[in-house]
Amino acid sequence: MPLGMWDRQTRRRYLCAVGTVGVAGLAGCGSGNGDTSNGDGGTDTPDPGTETEGGQPTAEESTPDDPDDGGAGSATDVPMLGYDPARTSAPPGATGPTEPVVERWQTELDGQLVSSPAVVDGTVYIGGSDQEVRALDADGATEAWSLGTDGEVRSTPAVVGGTVYVGSDGGNVYAIDAADGTETWAFETSDRIRSSPAVVDGTVYVGGDDGNVYAIDAADGTDEWRFEVGLAVRSSPAVADGTVYVGSRSRRVHAIDSATGEQRWAVRVDGTVTSAPTVADGTVYVGTDSGSVTALETRDGAEAWSRSLGEDVAASPAIAEGRLYACDVNGRIVSLDAETGERGWSTEIPGPITTAPAVASGTVYVGNQGSRVHALATDDGRRRWAHELDGAVRSTPAVVGGTVYVGSFDGSVYALEAEAEAA
Repeated sequence: MPLGMWDRQTRRRYLCAVGTVGVAGLAGCGSGNGDTSNGDGGTDTPDPGTETEGGQPTAEESTPDDPDDGGAGSATDVPMLGYDPARTSAPPGATGPTEPVVERWQTELDGQLVSSPAVVDGTVYIGGSDQEVRALDADGATEAWSLGTDGEVRSTPAVVGGTVYVGSDGGNVYAIDAADGTETWAFETSDRIRSSPAVVDGTVYVGGDDGNVYAIDAADGTDEWRFEVGLAVRSSPAVADGTVYVGSRSRRVHAIDSATGEQRWAVRVDGTVTSAPTVADGTVYVGTDSGSVTALETRDGAEAWSRSLGEDVAASPAIAEGRLYACDVNGRIVSLDAETGERGWSTEIPGPITTAPAVASGTVYVGNQGSRVHALATDDGRRRWAHELDGAVRSTPAVVGGTVYVGSFDGSVYALEAEAEAA
């Protein structure tokens, strides 16, 4: 139910210079209670249930060669999880460090960070387990504002049109003024929101633990439609060419008409899908907890190919220049041909990977629960560099303007840049 200006008293703080810059040291892998999925991973065992098919796409429907307009940022922005509504995780023209890095800054926040950073117009937006959504200056890490919510924030913010959209464990989706942290509206659901919003053409798409996928008017927070999946939707919706794609704990991938909420098709896969689908060139790519990466045709859900990585693929794959980069919880990163699924290189790093990689400058950037951020060459998987943080990384890196921004389970946000740049 939309609440407009919610009558709960909110907390906003306009602070300066609260960021603490420090040097990361060795740390163990903080695991908390183990339940940290945020729309980019998850391991619950689903009830297989019964398959239900929806309507078929219309003949004139196009395939999503390009993400829908209205959500993707420029090459210097990462406005939402996966960069764009299609969740490709590869901003065109983005640059990142290819040589060993140092910490330009480290800002310690309260709580643990599972939410991934969004970076827009020189500001880093991120949520935390302390129930706060924060805006930090990307250059100096000073805090511009902080807004208190009604629960832990594991959802990744989407920043579009001067507004921050994000979900919370309290069951609300918030719209927040990006400039000053003022709450614009809050949309109430009946359970936690750990899915990360995609914002396209004035609509916010997000999944809920109450088993629904929601379409919410971005301007006023009214309910446009809701689609009932049944089990909790931790998968973050991907949106391309008028279709919303989302995974579920019932071992299905759903394609939903973005305007009407009508199901186009539903396909059963070989495991639970709690990460965001990745959509490119007429294909939907999903990882499952059975260890597979599966490619489905956007038109009708027909399987193009499926490849086993061996262990739970808890994170979304990234796609760039015809190659798919997928990770499993054993720390294996694999390059696959996006069209055929043929395996290329495979590199193992110490520590489980439960968050999606990002691609820029011919490099795959990924964090792991071994408390490191790794950079691998896209052509052969060789290690360019690895940097140790003070806690496990369950946050997808945002690569903007030669800098890697990432959150850590120790409660810090880090900005990593090449040593040469720092000098």
